[in-house]
Order: sequence, then structure tokens, then C-alpha cells
Amino acid sequence: MSESLKKTTIKNVGYNTIAKVISLVFQAITNIILSRKLGAGDYGIVGFAAIYVNFLRNFSDFGISNAATQSKDLDDKSLHTAFTLKLILSIGAFVVTILSAGLATKIFDNKAVVAVIQLLAVNLLINSFGFMPNILLMRSLDFKKLSIADNALTISSSLVAMAMALSGYKYWSIVVANIASTVVFVLILNIFRPTKISFCFDTVIARYYLKFGGKLFLSGLIAFVVTNVDNFIIGAVGGAALLGYYTIAFNWGSMICMLMGAIVLNVLFPTFVKIQNDLERMKQAYLKILQFSSFIGTSISVILICVSEDFLIYVLGGGTTKWIPALLTLKILCIYGMIRSLIDPIWSLIIAHGKPGVILKANIIAAIFELILVYPAAKYGSIEAVAIVVLIAYTAQIAVYLPQLEKLNNISALEIINAVKPAFLSFLATIGIYTYIGYIQFKGGIVEIVLSSLVMMIIYIFCYGAITRGKLYIDVKNMLVGK
Repeated sequence: MSESLKKTTIKNVGYNTIAKVISLVFQAITNIILSRKLGAGDYGIVGFAAIYVNFLRNFSDFGISNAATQSKDLDDKSLHTAFTLKLILSIGAFVVTILSAGLATKIFDNKAVVAVIQLLAVNLLINSFGFMPNILLMRSLDFKKLSIADNALTISSSLVAMAMALSGYKYWSIVVANIASTVVFVLILNIFRPTKISFCFDTVIARYYLKFGGKLFLSGLIAFVVTNVDNFIIGAVGGAALLGYYTIAFNWGSMICMLMGAIVLNVLFPTFVKIQNDLERMKQAYLKILQFSSFIGTSISVILICVSEDFLIYVLGGGTTKWIPALLTLKILCIYGMIRSLIDPIWSLIIAHGKPGVILKANIIAAIFELILVYPAAKYGSIEAVAIVVLIAYTAQIAVYLPQLEKLNNISALEIINAVKPAFLSFLATIGIYTYIGYIQFKGGIVEIVLSSLVMMIIYIFCYGAITRGKLYIDVKNMLVGK
């Protein structure tokens, strides 16, 4: 990677890291307050409505955003054609969502879900007006402005949700906060990168976007099935309360992969696009990012697994056991989050090569596993069984990705193993040490959680440093001082 691009990428990761740390603090505080003020049924209603709306959201984009970002040349005609396509699709998705919302009650046992779906559908229209500035900021790698916009979205959502929850608005707190934050996000994008709204429809350009985006759309649709069929079936089979427990476990367990995606992966894709003709630079950049991802992902996982019971009781439950039914599911989904933080960087590399079909195949593999196994797991097993199915299904995608990494970038399975091995060994060592010294308890609820987390992090960092002889820490230091 050239020095200028390397510095830009490091700087962008830095912006994203600062932004996401701030966002994470606000999200954590908000989630804690909501988990104390809302019940499992409230989470179930919003969770099911979100599945319904997000399914139709896939049709409002059709992969056009990624197609425009990946395009080598994006002039005004191309950009406005992409915007016109996006707006047409968004209006269509909005109308279908409004008209079909009543069908949700045929599957879900709470009529309140209809109004929630219809209100959340408004976001499909609002997001369209942030399409052009978002694409242009992404292509120019201006992640400082994107990070500010993301922070504004999170902070506004958190403030509205907390204020409404404390005022007793239950699940509406999440719904209204979602819409308000989308408005703020779109407004800030347009302030940072003003774009003239202009309608254009060049058939040749539109055909290219639909062809390229179509593969991504199908892949995204299958990915949606992979990431939501568990929630959908639990809601349909077990009802709002059971879905609420699963939602809490999934939100916190998958926090790792979401955090990694927000910090690193958003930067990786446009960066890989810039160097897509230099395979060796792409390879080295990918392996380095994989090493960092594995270090961060496994460290967060091991801490949350170790303190999960106290976390559910003292942090989310306010000293009660209301969320304890989610305990084992949370531990399983922590491992899922860790695995996903390692697999997700592959997406950026493969899309930068213009090979969306590979991701489609990987998602099909995961979807087959889930479609076959999730229903019997929910019907005859438990939410823990569903979590295990989700973990296995997502991990199965490695069988598709490994051969493609070697084919596209000459990245061998051994190189990948060497990149992530120190993190996995440190993870196992930390779990083992914690289990061995588990009889040592820090009394005091939240104080105990903080102290235990610090102890686990110190143990993990020590183990990782011993295994790698401090190489990663030296690399981080060199990056920070600009070497």
C-alpha cells in the first residue's frame, strides 16, 4: 500500500474508531436503560417489525449503492441515474410495506406490530435523500465526515430513545428514535456534501447498475435470510417474550462483529477499490486487518463470556434476573460474533474484485443450513439450539471463501491460520485461566463486572503478547507514530 493511501487508510480507521467508541458508549448506556425500562415483549414487537421492514429495505437499494461506489468512473449522469433508480425502488418498497403490514399479524401474535411496521417504513423514503452525498463521501474516502454523521445518528437516536423510555413510551421509544436519527443523519450528510437533486435515467448506465447490483441484491437478500430467519421463526413459534430474550442475547453477542464492521470494514471496501490492480498490496492489507480484527474480536468476546451472568443481572436487569433466560444464548452468540468479525473482512476484498457471485454462494450455504435447521431447533429445542444453528451456518461459509481467497489474491489457508492463531490461543488460555481462578470473586455487582473485565483483558493481552512476542503491539506503535 502506497504511503499516502496507507496514511489515509490509517487515518480513516482512526476516525472510525473514535466515532465508534463514542457511539458505543451512547449505545451501551441507551441499551442498559431500555433493558431496564422495557420488557421482553417490547423488544419482541420492535424486533419482528424491524425484520419485516428490513426485508423490504433490500428491494429499495438492489445493490445500487455498492455498484455506484465500486464504479471506476462516476460522472453526474451516472450518479443521478443511480439516485433515480434508488428513489423509484424506495417508493415502491415503501408502498408495499404500508399496504402489506397487516399480514404480519398472521404470523406474529401481537397486533401492535402493524403500526410499528408502517411507521418504520418512512425510513425507506428518508434514506434515499442521503444516497448521493453518502456515495460521494465514500468514494473520496472522507471518513472524518462520515464518522461525524454516524455519531450524530447514534447520539440523536440514544437521546430520543432514553427520553421516551424514561417517560414510559415502551417500544415506541425505539421506533421514534430510529426515525428521528435517520432524519438527522441524512441532513448532516447533505450539509457535508451538498448535492443537487436531479433526475436522470440513462438506460445503459441503469442496466449496468441493475446487473452488478442484482447479484449483490440477491446475495444481500440471502444474507438477510441468514441473519433474520432465526428471529422470524422464534417470533412466530415462541412469541414476543421469547424473541425478546433472543434479541437481547443477539444484540450484545454480535456487538463484536458490528463494531469491527463499523470501524474497519467500511474503510476497507473503498480502499481495496483504490488498489484493486495491485494484488500484493491487497493481500498484505487484508492479512494485517485480519490480524487486528481477530485480536479485538476475541478480546471482547472472552470478556463478555466471562462476565455474562453478572452482566445480565446487574447491568441489564438492574439487580433482577429478568434477562437470565438469555444467558446461555448470549455466550453462544458471543462466539458467533467473534467468528463473524473474522469472516466479514473477506466481503470487502471480494467485492473490490468485482466478484459478488462468490458472496452469493457463501450466503446460499449459510441459508440452506438455517432454513433446514432453525425451525426444528425453535419448535422442539430452545433459543440456545437456534443460536448453535446460526453459529454453524455462518461458519460454514468459510468453505466457499478460502478457495476464492487463494484464487483471487493468492492468500493461502495457512496464512489466514497464522494471522488468527494467536488470538484463538489467547482466547482459550484466558478462558482456561478464568475458569481456574473463578472462585476469586470481586463483590459488588457492577464493580465486580468492571474489575473482572479488567483482569480478563490484562490476561488476554499478556497471553497474546507472549505468543506473538509483542509483534502486533509494535506494529500498532509504528502506525501511531507514522512509521
